[in-house]
Amino acid sequence: ERPLAPGVHRVGRGQGASVVVDDVALDPIQLELTVGPDQVLVQNLGKPGTLRIDGVVADRGRAGPGIELAVGQLTLELVNPALAGLARPAGGAWLRSLPRWLGAGSAMLAAAV
Repeated sequence: ERPLAPGVHRVGRGQGASVVVDDVALDPIQLELTVGPDQVLVQNLGKPGTLRIDGVVADRGRAGPGIELAVGQLTLELVNPALAGLARPAGGAWLRSLPRWLGAGSAMLAAAV
């Protein structure tokens, strides 16, 4: 797991990536994660159509605790330790009701290859 402070984080296998992943299938800078007070904005900076957010192909989107991001064989999950005991409602309704003090600023990024 890797803590994600508020701000911009770039995920990839090369220089310029703040989160470096040793995976030759990734572009040098594959994803940009912008961590805000109550959400994480995700943008695919690599080849179009390669990012899946909770199983849905998208080149950008919003994410938060429990959401899975996948590119090739790499799977990332946003984890908020403060929310670990809560079940995520269907349809991502937590995005609309997440208290600001439990926001994404305390998120963790867990990776599995």
